[in-house]
Amino acid sequence: MEPLIRELLRSLSGAQPGQMSLNHTKIYWLIRLRTVATITQTLAFIPGLRLGLIDPHHSGWYFLVVGALTAFNGVSYWWIKRRQLEPAEWLVLLPLAVDLLGLTCLLNLSGGWTNPFISLYFLHAGVGALLLQRGLNIIFFVLVAYCLASTFYISGMMGTHLSKALLPGTTVLLAQVFIAFMIWVLTSWLAATFRALNRNVQTLREQNSRLDRLRAIGAIAAGFSHRLATPLNTVKIRLERLRRRELAPPLQADIQIAIASLQHCESILRTYFTERLEPEHLDLEDTEMTALIQRICKNWLLDNTAVRLHLHTPHRQPLYCQISPVEFSRSLIDLLDNARDAQNDSGTINITVHALESDVEITIDDDGPGFSSAVLARVGEPFLTDKEHGFGLGLFTAFALTHSLSGQFTIENRHSGGGRVIIRLPMRRAEVVHDDGTHAYFDSGR
Repeated sequence: MEPLIRELLRSLSGAQPGQMSLNHTKIYWLIRLRTVATITQTLAFIPGLRLGLIDPHHSGWYFLVVGALTAFNGVSYWWIKRRQLEPAEWLVLLPLAVDLLGLTCLLNLSGGWTNPFISLYFLHAGVGALLLQRGLNIIFFVLVAYCLASTFYISGMMGTHLSKALLPGTTVLLAQVFIAFMIWVLTSWLAATFRALNRNVQTLREQNSRLDRLRAIGAIAAGFSHRLATPLNTVKIRLERLRRRELAPPLQADIQIAIASLQHCESILRTYFTERLEPEHLDLEDTEMTALIQRICKNWLLDNTAVRLHLHTPHRQPLYCQISPVEFSRSLIDLLDNARDAQNDSGTINITVHALESDVEITIDDDGPGFSSAVLARVGEPFLTDKEHGFGLGLFTAFALTHSLSGQFTIENRHSGGGRVIIRLPMRRAEVVHDDGTHAYFDSGR
């Protein structure tokens, strides 16, 4: 149940998955609701005076309460933005209690028990039930009941014109309709969020099914490589015997090249399909993506001098992701090779690296004919290619590596022509360099 509530509150607070803890998200959501409430209370002051709900002599107290809530909201926002560790549960109870006490003060200053918005207590009780664990939830319910009773008794004890204010039936009806509307909006909001979560769950199931298929393919490939290793080893032994004989130097050189090629094949068969699909086999480290991609492009251009490649890095600050630099470099080189082959060394390859929300997005654009409908529909499956002499492993390994790093891998055709590969990886940390030379770090907590 808690993971569902976590995703629900993150959606309500506008947070992205992985950005903050559950209690962080609860407090952010309360800050948003408190902002709306203080604005509404300020706008309701003039109508309250005209309807006789607010004593003009108490106007100062009214705005003092609204101002205190606004100041508390600002302090809460400042504090939670700088809070790295997850707040304790009682720190969620605290803002709820402050809001409840603020509501009690405002109701007692604007008609008390006769105020048509007395039903807001019920809304507070529902919000507390949603956000608090059982023990603190009971404490908050007792506090709601106490505030409700105090408003009733204070209204009777004051005996002022506030508690005697007579409101037209239409006004009371409209106020109750407004309360019903607010509850309906909140319920609709929750329902829409649940529907969105259901779609996300369905997407995750599809991705999990695809990853299961990839693991199955990896297991099959591992068995295939094991079977193929025996004849390769036989060939290698024969070549080793030939190398020990007294042969002409050209033949010795050819045998040496053949042995090196066999060793390379063995290395590929041992690692290509097993280690790349499992995250626990990757040597992960925090890596500055812009600098890494710059090095990869520079080295790749040394072997592809006829290709025009432009690297775009619009962000000044370094962008960090937790990846395996070696495996990522191999995959990016495969994608660059695909882009080069697609446009036959004519045209331009454009790579863009930038921060997008809490992710680092890398796009690779080429000026080729684009991807076929078969490749677009079955991206992530091995041995699927548009190239005449290709094996269909470049996109497959890049897809598998990206998903093993909790990222997203998509391909599409650009409207202006050519193909586009998009890699989104969770941002681990961003180092921001200020104008005065100081450094600040953003950590997503992943």
